[in-house]
Amino acid sequence: DLTRVHLLTEHLPGRYTLHDLLRAYAAELAQAQDTDRERAIRRLLDHYLGTARRADALLTPRSTPAQDTAQPLSDHQEALDWFTAEHPILLALVARSPAPDNWELASTLTTFLDRNGHWQALATTQTTALDAARRHDNPAARAHAHRGLGLALDRLDHHTEAYDHYLKALALYGELGSHSGRARVHQHLSRLLEAKGLHHWALAHARRSLNHHRADEDAAGESAALNHIGWVLAQLGHHHRALIHCRASLALAEDAGDLNGQAHIQDSLGYVHLRLGRYEAAATH
Repeated sequence: DLTRVHLLTEHLPGRYTLHDLLRAYAAELAQAQDTDRERAIRRLLDHYLGTARRADALLTPRSTPAQDTAQPLSDHQEALDWFTAEHPILLALVARSPAPDNWELASTLTTFLDRNGHWQALATTQTTALDAARRHDNPAARAHAHRGLGLALDRLDHHTEAYDHYLKALALYGELGSHSGRARVHQHLSRLLEAKGLHHWALAHARRSLNHHRADEDAAGESAALNHIGWVLAQLGHHHRALIHCRASLALAEDAGDLNGQAHIQDSLGYVHLRLGRYEAAATH
């Protein structure tokens, strides 16, 4: 009915916008009338934060608490579609939400923004989250924001700044006793150092990442660490040892249903077989 009388526009299937003047009028009415706007905004934030947590857990398989306010999502593709559709709104919410919400939202966006190349947006959200975490003296939030900002700067080729943020995140996760946090940062450090040709240092960080993932009983994380160990071993010329690690990694990724992890591992296996002169196997992987 509203679209027929041009009060709403369906700019994408199932997604609607108000005309600017109508939106301004609605805002005036909400201010003038005795509406419970704060509770409505709280419900909106709870919905987006709960669904973002669920979607993030599906992108990198791991358990996440059920959220009554979350939109039902059942698999990787639904999570990816939801983030693709909603991430402009989530980015706006990070900028405008109260501090505890903005750093949680920023954290849930990290994987999606990274994998889809939205690295400047990732840097912006993590900077906002870090500023809020510092103001409220929240060590866990600071750790997450330093890790996310380090990742964004790493992708944007600001490696020295990224390294500094990674070290700050690692120290904070250590104080918090977080195996999952330390596992991720060691993996980031390993990738950064490997890209610079510092393979032995990269291997040491990859092994630390594996130990922390195992302590956290995170099968998908353990798989990622094993694959990265295999990749670095291949760079060092230890191709048969690399195959052992990558095959063990693939079994874990398949059990966890981690499609992104499986793609990385198949790439590693292809590279190792190529270096061994097994061209048909390389092409298959």
